[in-house]
Amino acid sequence: MRTILPVIDLGSTISLSLKSEGEIWSKMSSKNRNMIRKAQKSGVSIQYGNERELLHRFKEIYDATMTKDNAEQYYYFDESFYDSINNDLKSNYQVFYAKYNELVIAMSIFIYANNNMHYHLSGSDSSFRHLAPTNLLIYEAARWGCRQGFNSLHLGGGLGSGEDNLFKFKKAFNPTSANQFSIGKQIVDEEKYEFLKELRKNNDPDFNSESHFFPVYRA
Repeated sequence: MRTILPVIDLGSTISLSLKSEGEIWSKMSSKNRNMIRKAQKSGVSIQYGNERELLHRFKEIYDATMTKDNAEQYYYFDESFYDSINNDLKSNYQVFYAKYNELVIAMSIFIYANNNMHYHLSGSDSSFRHLAPTNLLIYEAARWGCRQGFNSLHLGGGLGSGEDNLFKFKKAFNPTSANQFSIGKQIVDEEKYEFLKELRKNNDPDFNSESHFFPVYRA
């Protein structure tokens, strides 16, 4: 592909093999295994489903997480986004959630197709972070995927493709994973590209249409 169009390497991402539950466990860092054991011993339990109401609850937890992290407006999604997941991906998503003393303390959306899973969005109540609910949640989601016959679970990378704390958290599930995330820098539909730029501009007063980020509508 590099001989056809400019390719930009943006960073590394983490993935897990789902060939066996034993491999999922053995590939983790020892610290991550200890965190999962801690969550289990503390009484954290994991459940899942794909009812629309779960997405509503997820939005509440996710938005609170983004607010705590001082995230840009770009990282927030309105109800129509979650409607689309429920309506268009009904057979291709699950919401996994962690409960402690009957409280939902962490939630994640996983989407899947072609025998592969992807860790899409996640949020948690920071008051319970010491219980490591998301560590256990991802582990149980991976085990579920293994039982469904999926080949892999892609966790993604860090914020902005950097090797930050988010990336390090994900890497603890498979320290030897080394996927390269790259994009081809070519606009194949100029009209649609300009439409998306205008859409972003009209909905984000801080949007810089002159940014060198590609694609610029995601800057």
